[in-house]
Amino acid sequence: MNGQTPIIVLAQRSPEWFENSYGRVPKCQVFEKENFNTDAPFHPRPRELTIASPSDRELNPFIQCIVHLIDKGADVNLVSDKGSALHIAAENGDLLLVELLLKKGARPSITCYPFNHTPLHCAAQNGHLGVVRTLLLQKDVDIDARSFRSERPVQMALEGGHTAVVEFLLTRGADVTPTFGLIHPDHYILACKAAEMGLRKELEMILGAAPSDGYQRQLDGALTGAARGGKIDLLHDLVQMGANPTHSYLDKAFSWSPLTAAILAGKSESIEALFQLMDAQTQAEEASIALVAAVEKRNLALIRKLVEEMGADINCKDEREFSPITRATQWGIDDIVDYFLNFQHLDLLAPSFNGKTPESFVDNIRNEDIRNRLVSRIMDQKLNSRTGA
Repeated sequence: MNGQTPIIVLAQRSPEWFENSYGRVPKCQVFEKENFNTDAPFHPRPRELTIASPSDRELNPFIQCIVHLIDKGADVNLVSDKGSALHIAAENGDLLLVELLLKKGARPSITCYPFNHTPLHCAAQNGHLGVVRTLLLQKDVDIDARSFRSERPVQMALEGGHTAVVEFLLTRGADVTPTFGLIHPDHYILACKAAEMGLRKELEMILGAAPSDGYQRQLDGALTGAARGGKIDLLHDLVQMGANPTHSYLDKAFSWSPLTAAILAGKSESIEALFQLMDAQTQAEEASIALVAAVEKRNLALIRKLVEEMGADINCKDEREFSPITRATQWGIDDIVDYFLNFQHLDLLAPSFNGKTPESFVDNIRNEDIRNRLVSRIMDQKLNSRTGA
């Protein structure tokens, strides 16, 4: 049972137990054994234990049994692989059980493994506003508590689309400035995610709570989110508010430009809208940076558009210092490699940030003719670089 004690099992209020026991009265005497260990791992299903209040399905069906066990000495703060009883109650929105556990000594900021979530994380992630309110009334509960993955309650509520919880946390002072998910390709700031989801009210609150020296970062982040979410009206509104359609809102090694974000998300409407906001020179510059994203999407038609219509430089490296030809070779995209080989000025020797060049990945090209052409061009460029030709 991985450390699951009786109160942890009962806090989970199994639907099977719930349905089978509906309409009965709980019988706690099943635990009335001499020297009963209230904290021992618990496996047998106590079929005698039944619902405490048949008329109220919001009430945990075993709440009286949980009270009985705690009064008998069960440790309310033991943590299993599913968290503590308070984590489970918060996750389920079991408000009455949350209040009971707090009164019985449950620590409101207790953490569980593997991610170090608090009960507030669990409640926010699942949209349980009543539980969130109750937990924030407790002493020493951190509204911005960070998990091992740097997740915060307001972020988890936003990702789950629980707008009422997001709004409540923002009114209570939740920090809007952190960057989330840096270990994942979809990292973002809060304004970015709100805009991506089209949550205008929440976005307005986030921008309103942003510190003056961080407002532009939030605004630019929101524009990237709108582009990624295909929210064209919001995109135009953000530009009117001062968002820059060409800026990455973080250090470029850790974030995408709005155009790159739109390409990776496959939002053609956003791509067109962003290009309409740029002059010809800016179009070429932004298309060049975003070219690798089009390679990643394996979208040859878009690559042609970026190069032949927007003036993208085929040798321009992206935000992570990879050239389009290096990525196309690395990913074994034969038709795109074939397309780039048509350009005589294609640079096949420029290394990426980790020193890799197309030569490092030639074996990934399945078409023998394309692979041979690629190797021949690489050898020619190496020879020319040595002779100075």
